[in-house]
Formats: sequence, structure tokens, C-alpha cells
Amino acid sequence: MFDITGEDIASLNDTDLRTLVARLAQAELSSRRAPLSSVTAGGAQDAADGGIDVRVDQEALHADPDFVPRAKTGFQVKKPDLAAQGIKDEMRPGGVLRPSIAALAEAGGAYIIASSGASLTDTTLARRRAAMREAVNDHAQGEDLFVDVYDRDRLATWVNQNLGVAAWVRRRAGRPLSGWRPIGVWADLRVADDNGYLIDDALSLIDERDGAKTLPISEGMGLLREALQKGGQCVRLIGLSGVGKTRLVEALFEADVGEGTALDPGVSVYADYAEETTPSAREMASRLVEDGQRAILVVDNCNPRTHGQLTEVCSRPGSQVSLLTVEYDIRDDEPEHTQVFRLAVASEGLVVTWLERDFPHVTQGDRGRIAAFSGGNFRLARALANTVRQGETLGQLRDQELFERIFVQRNDPDKTLLHDAELLSLFYSFDVTEGGDGELHRIASFSGRTVTDFYASIAELQARGVLQARGRWRAVLPHAIANRLATGALRRAPPQAFDSFCSVLPERMIKSMSRRLGFLHDVREARAVVARWLDPAGPVGDLLAEPDLAMLTNIAPVDPAAVLARIEAAVAAGALDALDGRNSRRGAWNNLLKALAYEAELFPKAASLLAQFVAAEAPNENYDSARSAFGELFQLYLSGTLAPPELRRALIADLLASPDPGLCRAGRVALDSLLTAGRFSATSIMDFGARPRGYGWEPGTRRAQAVWYEEALDLVRGGLLDAAEVRKLLAETIRDLWGYAGCRSRLTAAAETFAGEGGWLEGWTALRVMMQFDGAGMPDDIRAEALAVIALLAPNDVFTEARAWVLSVRPGAWDVADLDDDAETDPSAGWRRAEEKAREIGRVMINEPDALAPFLPEVLAASGGGDRSASFGAGLGEGASDLGVAWAQLCAAFADLDPAVRNSTVLGNFLRSAGVRDQSFVSACLNDAVDDPVLAPHFAFLQVVSGLDGPGIDRTVGALNAAGTVENFWHLSHIDPEKLPAQDMARLLDVVIELPRGPALAVDMLWRYFYRLQKEPAPVYDPVLIDRGRRILTLIDLNDFNDFRDSSIKTLASAVLAGDEGRATARVVGQRLYAGLNADRAWRREAHGLVRALFKTQPETALDTLVDGPEGPVERLFRRLVGQRSPLDSIDLGRLVAWAEHAPERRYAQLGAMTSLFRKDQMDTVLGLNPTFIALLNAAPDKLGFLGDAHSRVQPNGWSGSLAEILASRKALLDDLPDHPDIAAWRAREYPRIDRWIAAERERESEQEESFE
Repeated sequence: MFDITGEDIASLNDTDLRTLVARLAQAELSSRRAPLSSVTAGGAQDAADGGIDVRVDQEALHADPDFVPRAKTGFQVKKPDLAAQGIKDEMRPGGVLRPSIAALAEAGGAYIIASSGASLTDTTLARRRAAMREAVNDHAQGEDLFVDVYDRDRLATWVNQNLGVAAWVRRRAGRPLSGWRPIGVWADLRVADDNGYLIDDALSLIDERDGAKTLPISEGMGLLREALQKGGQCVRLIGLSGVGKTRLVEALFEADVGEGTALDPGVSVYADYAEETTPSAREMASRLVEDGQRAILVVDNCNPRTHGQLTEVCSRPGSQVSLLTVEYDIRDDEPEHTQVFRLAVASEGLVVTWLERDFPHVTQGDRGRIAAFSGGNFRLARALANTVRQGETLGQLRDQELFERIFVQRNDPDKTLLHDAELLSLFYSFDVTEGGDGELHRIASFSGRTVTDFYASIAELQARGVLQARGRWRAVLPHAIANRLATGALRRAPPQAFDSFCSVLPERMIKSMSRRLGFLHDVREARAVVARWLDPAGPVGDLLAEPDLAMLTNIAPVDPAAVLARIEAAVAAGALDALDGRNSRRGAWNNLLKALAYEAELFPKAASLLAQFVAAEAPNENYDSARSAFGELFQLYLSGTLAPPELRRALIADLLASPDPGLCRAGRVALDSLLTAGRFSATSIMDFGARPRGYGWEPGTRRAQAVWYEEALDLVRGGLLDAAEVRKLLAETIRDLWGYAGCRSRLTAAAETFAGEGGWLEGWTALRVMMQFDGAGMPDDIRAEALAVIALLAPNDVFTEARAWVLSVRPGAWDVADLDDDAETDPSAGWRRAEEKAREIGRVMINEPDALAPFLPEVLAASGGGDRSASFGAGLGEGASDLGVAWAQLCAAFADLDPAVRNSTVLGNFLRSAGVRDQSFVSACLNDAVDDPVLAPHFAFLQVVSGLDGPGIDRTVGALNAAGTVENFWHLSHIDPEKLPAQDMARLLDVVIELPRGPALAVDMLWRYFYRLQKEPAPVYDPVLIDRGRRILTLIDLNDFNDFRDSSIKTLASAVLAGDEGRATARVVGQRLYAGLNADRAWRREAHGLVRALFKTQPETALDTLVDGPEGPVERLFRRLVGQRSPLDSIDLGRLVAWAEHAPERRYAQLGAMTSLFRKDQMDTVLGLNPTFIALLNAAPDKLGFLGDAHSRVQPNGWSGSLAEILASRKALLDDLPDHPDIAAWRAREYPRIDRWIAAERERESEQEESFE
């Protein structure tokens, strides 16, 4: 993209040339992960430097050497061209070989002359090499020395491999890419031109994605470097304007500061969106990713939207581009696929140290005064220090005077300029586009001045460094300056006039103003404005009617109590009723209420309102649910509130005691969060204007942390929850809280209570799990207490054993079995032991009716079946002394349950094991079950589990006929077709197919038969089942398709539609698909499997029905497919052409419209023109009709990065279309349209990337 030429190299001066070669050598080593410290450079080209300007000194040669050919390589850098004699004189001054070159020969190294003045042909290059070889001929190891000459063209080739170096060369050559430059100011191997990056113990980075963890700056730099060393990684550096983010970025490339390996500036390029940038960052990123080039892309002043777009590009699979974006605006900056680091404000001490180094004329007292006033902001400190003349002191100036000094600098005071700046600062940013409706025109009109006057003021403010530009956007920065200026505007503006001004502002401008107001909470006039805005009849209308509550959120920091009262009134008036469904604004309300709950005095009201949001949503709601924001308020760390623990517990108690089930549910959410003891996260913490915000109340000591959990456990046992909830909740906390002595005593006391009240299964298994994972590292006394409680809770009779072993819902068996033999190496041994134990319990319990009776309601309920209820049921059937009595007892208990919770797993496995003993008994039970009102809904499961034989088929057919529906027969899908005779399977299918939704069940029953046989080299299918499969496909309803069933239908269709015998069925299937898809315009994506099977088995029939149908092709089957090939791709080109030739005028146009112009990969990336499309185009009689509209041809299905860049690359491929007059005419017609489209996209993308908001 930077396209360096030999002429660019020739334009460099001798110092730049040495820097260039040093950077190139370092870049080659960096790309091979070799130590960069091996490269050294220094000295002037014409100095007596021993013949070496740049030296590479490695212990061993790096991998895949290129321009640095040996481990020991010396470069002599020369601007003039050296002829053969000049080379000899250079290498052998006075006729003696230079010692530095002799040392390279002895080490088997390389000596290379790099000359920017040389442009060598093969012949002249050979002469130069021969002269170098002759110069070392008399040295004993001369033959071991590699020699070469790099002329300007070879140097340009080397440069073009390294993005950062190329950017540097273009700037030095006087033709930079607009807005793009290398990292830092290069001088040899140094990146910065100051005296180094200053750090102190207080300077820190905050890792926003690791629980807002605060890191010393050196450690944080190591993490940043580690991330950016890898291609495809995206990092966001945020922080207030002026805190030193850009200087930190430079420091990442400096070797002598911070942890980790310094980044290589040779592969890095930097853009600042405060400047005009061409190409855009998205275009740059897209090109680099497409070219597979290793690069570190740094984009400063990058707004969140642009960052998201860049992340989509740079994180693509295979990307070698690392992304680092920098931005001052940190509100809601939580992008996906990104590591986010926040640079904290520097300490006053560090600012003082910096001032002492860079402004030595400022006195020590004034340095402290500047540091205190700037609040750790280097930009403010620099601006103020620049106003201090030699020998001058700031003395006792007040803050306002210091501010005026920064604003005025060394100019004469200008009240007009000040007033213009004040008015401009009312807006977070503003647009300087000219026009009667333009933003600058509106601002100027309010002040009574002209747009021309304001343009002049803007230019002066920018010159003074208090206004930044991004394209057409301007913003007064940093905020510390803008906030003071905006305060002046509010104090000068009459309230009525100001309200009238606000009432006619466009939505963007009033939102921008609301963001500025949000920083002015300590300004009386700002609070007055907010009070007027909160009135629904005020100058800006009802703020709660905004879809995203943006303005209300912006101004909330000014008067949180008033905003909270406004929300409370809205909720009381029924605002929650409108916040259901997926298009709701719940997320904005949740985040705002969470922010308002920060101060302790507002917490009860804000949290209670948020609890109402939790109560109003469905318990399983996951779309913008309030549960997350609400729950965070009650966690120990990262809560986002200063409310003390007792205030939070009091609210939880009130919620749990509420008669409203929804509020009780909110109380449980809060209680769960209160007991959370690790892996804290905060999804909704946000900055709140200029109000100081932390991460919430935190315990100052280990004891305070313990008290938090002790009080939480007391709340759990305080009588506000039912007994089952208490048992479950306490068990879930055991592993996290057992280490706290006070919690341990409370949990032990609870265990003792529960042991006398029927036991505590949840606690017993939780303790065993804890010991399994944590026991080895426990102190002896704590371990002994745990083992004592385990022994206390251990099952001691058949009933408690049954609850422990059968009802466990853990996915494995280590909770009850593995601990018995920790030497077991077979990971499934514990599971087998547990299954056998459950079976044994069943064999024993069936003959102890007093123990079985209270257990059956639990094990027969859907929620309590556990992992081992099937084994338990089998044990019951094996151990029953009287099968009839046992079956009656099971059925009676089953009938007593609520139909909604009945689980027939135990019953079915009882019958399965009973069948081994007495098959006639099982048959009688199943016969009775068909007509039994309790068992009939479960008959299909009972029959399938018991085994399906001839009588079973008869019984099932009768049950289906009697029911007239397949509603309770979906378990028939578990039939193994290979274990049934084909005729029996067909008889069952015949009944199923005729019932409503029966074809769907029939697919589920039959597909496995074909799936297994298709794995054989030459499968032979039973003709009876082939016939049934074809019939099913002609009857299946599109509404019964889903992801799994579509795969099953594809398997079925691939077998039964093939060959001449399947063609008639294929035509019916195609026609039904065509009619159904055209009737239901909402495409069901799950039918793609059937469509592909149809095109594979009967391509001509599929083309007839789905492409050449009466209403034209079903476009959504062939167009806009992402991540999957078109069904047409499976058809041989000859067959496509032959089909089209039957009606060429119509069919070629249809194929043209349905065939992709481009060949693409799974990610929809264009790889070139589609050969099938080109072949069909060549065959088509009407080429213009075949090509159609270019817009639909080049538009991607979806994209990340720059659409303009994608369109441009696709347009370029159109030049490769066949050479034909009609095609040339099509290009002439369509190219201008595409060019206008590309230009419009570039303009739109530029505006998005340049925005401050």
C-alpha cells in the first residue's frame, strides 16, 4: 500500500539511510522472533567508523534468513554509489583490510554495502561483488565471508516487506500517505526523541476485562506487548484526554522500559483520526489482512464504532494484523473480541518530575502548583508550563486565573474569542459543514455572530491547542478546559433564551449538549437546565420517550436524585408495561438505574426500582435482562455501589418477604450475588459524568470480608426462605465459604439441624466434592471438621442412601462414588459403581415398602429423576418378590403426582428388567397402559424401553389409531429400525404417516436405517422402506423442519430419491417445496438439507421445479448464502448447459441470476471469478440479460471493515470477464454506478470514523 520505490530510497540523507538499514535489519529479526538487541547502529557515514555502520551480532542465525544472511552481518551504508575501485578503497584503506571486515570473515559472517545512490544492472552488480571478493582474497578466511551490494531498488524491495519502515520512508521522502506515519520519531534504533518514558509506583493501567484489575504500568506494558505480538489480537487503550496514552503507545516500542519484549516499529503504522486520514483505517486494515501481511495497526483518537469495525476486520481467521486503538472517551467502551486497558491519571509527583525534566526554568513551587491544577493531565500541565517565562513565577494565582492563563497563553486577552469558545464548548462536538441548517450556523445565530466569525475563532482555538479536528467535526478539548468554558456560557445565557435555543436544536446537537451538561454537576446553572429538561413539557420534550435514554443518561450525573424521582414517577405510571419484548429498552433503563444506585443515599430507591424490572420480566429472560445489573449491586467486589452491607441485606430481606412472587425472585437474585465468593465481574459499571466513581464498597480487611459472608448466611437461615431453598443455597456455598471460620461454624450448625430433620443430601455431596478437589491442600483441622460433617450427614438407611445415590443430579459420579477409591485410574469406574449401587438400592428397596413409599414421589417426578433413576428402576424389577404388587405400588404413586411432573423413566426400566423374568406380565401391563388415563400418555416410552416385538407393534398400532395423534408417541423415534423386520416397520410407519404431524415422526423413526447403510461401500436398501421413505417426503410439512430433522431428511432423501425410480417422487417433492416456499415468504433455513439432496440426486428435476418454476426461481435458495455453497455448485457444468439449452432465452437468464459471479470461501471472502458463471456467460445467447444488474452482483451478503474497499476489489475483478462486445457494453454501463456507490461509501465511512461521539 505504501509502494516504496528506488527513487524514495535515493532521496534519503545519509543519517536517514543508516536509520533505514538498522530498522530493516531489526524488522527481519523481529519477524523471525530473534533478539532485537543483536542490532546496533551509530556514527556518521563519512566518519572513521571502522567500515561498519549497522551491525547484526547473533549467537546463531535466525530462521529463514533473507536480507540479513549471516548471524554476524555488517552493513556499510553509503549514499553515493561506489564503483569497483571505490569499494576496494573503502574495504582496504591504505591497502590494508579493515579489522572489522577481517573479524566478520573469521566469524563466517557477511559484509554488505548498502548504497542509495546505486541502481545496478546484473552486470554492474557482478562487478561490484567481484571487487568485494578481490578485496578479501588475501585473508585466510576470506572465502568464508559473504559479500553483497544492496542498491536502492533492492533496499526498496526490503522496505516494502515492512509496513512501518515503508511509512517512515514515505514521510522522509516527502510523499506520506495522508494521516499515516511510523511510530514515534526515529533516530537509529530509538523511537522517541525525548529522554525516556517516565514512570513511578503510582502510574497504573486498569485491565477492564479482568475484573478491573489495577496493574503497575510496567506490568501492564508487558500485557499490552504480549497481546500485540500476536496477529489477530485487538487491544483498546482508553483514558481521559491528556493523561499520556499516545506517549505510552510509543513506549511500547522502546526496549528500555516496562516488562516484556518491545514491539517492532518496523511492522507498525500509526494513524491519528484528529488528522485527515487517507486511506481510512478500515481500508488499511482490510488490505493488510487480505495481503496476509504482518502488521501492528495503531489508530489514535478512534471512536468506539470505528474500533468495532476494525476489530471485525483484524480478528478474522488467519489475520496477521494486531490492532491497538486509543481514545479519550471511555463511556460504555466495552467492545467485543477486545482486551481493554484504561490508563489511570498520573500522580502529581510524576507530573512534577516530568516538568522538572522538560521545563527546567519552571520553579519547584510552580511545578507543584501546575501539577495540582492539572490533576495529572499532562496536556494541561504542558499548556500551563508553556505560559511561564524565564524567571517568572505563578505565585498565588487562583484556579480561574490559571485557567485563563492556559486559554490566553501568550496572546492578548480576547473576550470575543472567549465567548465563542464558551458557546462551542456547550457541545461535546460540533459539525463545521456550511449551510443554513448547519450546526455552526445555529450556534452562530444564537450568539448574534456570523459563521465566518466562528470559523476564525475555531482556527485560533485550534492553533492554541484547545480544539481538536476530525474531518468535519470539531471538539473543545481536553474536558477540563471545555467544562470551564461551557460553565461560562451557561452563566451568560438568559434561561428563557437558552431554552428556546435548545427547543429547536436537531436531535444530534441536543444529545451532544446533554453529554457536556453531564460533566457540570457542580455548576448551579447546569442543575437548573437539567431541572427544566426533566419536565415532560420542557424545552426538549419527554426524555423518557427516547429509545435509548441517551439524553437522560447523559444528564443524570448533574442531579441523580431528580432523575431517579422522574424514573420512579414513570414506573408508577406504568412505564414497565411497555418494556417487554425483544424491541424493548430494558438495557438502557437497567444501566441507568445501576449507575444511580452508586451513592448510598440513593441505593434503596434505585435498587428497588431495578428489582421491579427484574420482577416484571420472565424468569428465564436473557435479552437485556435486569438480573445482571441488579445482582451486581449485591456482590462483595465490583458492585458499583457505596451502599454498606447492612443496607443491602435489609433490601434483600424486604424483597424476600414481599407477597409479590416477582420481587421474591429478585430477592433470590440478590441473595445469590451476596453469597458469590469469586470470579466477580461487572458488566454495567460506567463513568458518570465528572463525578468521581470507583468500583463500589469493598471490605478493608480479611475480617470484614468474613463478616460479609457470615451475615449473608445468617440472612439465608433467617426464616425468609422455605426449607428446601435454604438447604440448596447453603449447599451451593460450602466450597467457597468453608475456609472462613465463622462461616464454617454456621454451616456445621446447619448440618447438625438438617441431620435431625431427614438429612441433607445436597450438603453431603457438596462436602464430598469439596474434599475431592480441595481436600489435599486443606489445613488438618479444617479438613477434620469437613470429614466430621460428612460422616454426620452420610446416609445411614436405605431411604437416605436412595436419595444420595439415585437422586444426585450431578453429571458424573464422583460426588458419591469416586471418593471411595481415589487410586482408581479408570475415569468411568466411579460412574459404573454408582450405577450398580443405584440398581442394588432398587433391588433392596422394592421389598421395603415403608422406605419405598416416601421415596417414590421424589424419584418419579420429572425434576427429581437424577442421573441414576433408570438403574434404580431396573433394580426394582429385578428385586421385586411380586411383580404385580410392585407394579401396582409404582402406578399408584405415579398417579398421585401432578401430571406436569410425572417422569416414567423408573416405570419403563422396571418393565424392561421384569420382562427378563416374565414377558407375559409385561405384555399385560402394556396392554393395560394403552387405555389407562394416567399411563396412556407414557405408553410409547414404556413400550420402546420394554422392547418392540410383533405384539408390541400390534399394540402400538392400536394405540396410535385410538389416539388419532402422534402427540404422545415421539419416543417412537428411538426405535432401532435394524432390529425390526421391514414389514413390521412399514406397518407402523403406515399408521404414523396418516396422522397429523405424522410424517415428521416418521422421518425421525426411519432416517437411522439409511444413515447406517450409507456408510457401506455399496449399500442395498430394503424396497419396502424405500417406498415408505418416498411417501414420507411427499407428505412432510415445511413447518416441521428444524436443524436436526433437516439433516435427517437429507439422509433419507439422498437414499430414496436417487435413480430413475426416484425421479417422480423428486418432482413432487420439488413442487411442494416450491409452493411452500413461495407461500411462506419467511424462509425456513432448516430445509437446505432437503434442497441439497434434491439437487444432488435429481439435478434436472430440481432445476425444473425450483429454478424454472411458474413464478421464477426461489431466489433465497441460491442468493445471499453465507458460509455455504449454492445447490447449483453440485451440478456438473455440462448438465447445467444442457438443461439451459432446452429454453435458452429464459433459462440462461435464470441461471445467471442464481449463480454467483464470484468464487468465495466459507467466510464469504471473494477468491476470484466463479468459473461456472464464466462458462455459462460464454454459452448464454443474451449476455446482457445474463449479467443483469451489477449492484446485486458486487454487493456482499454481509461484511466487516470497509464496504468501499470490498466493492473496489470486486469491481477490479470485473475487468477479467471475457472479452466480448456485449460484456464491454455492460461494463461501460455499470462501472459509473459502482464508482458512485464506492464514493458514497467512502464518504459515509469517513464521517463515521472521524466522529467524536
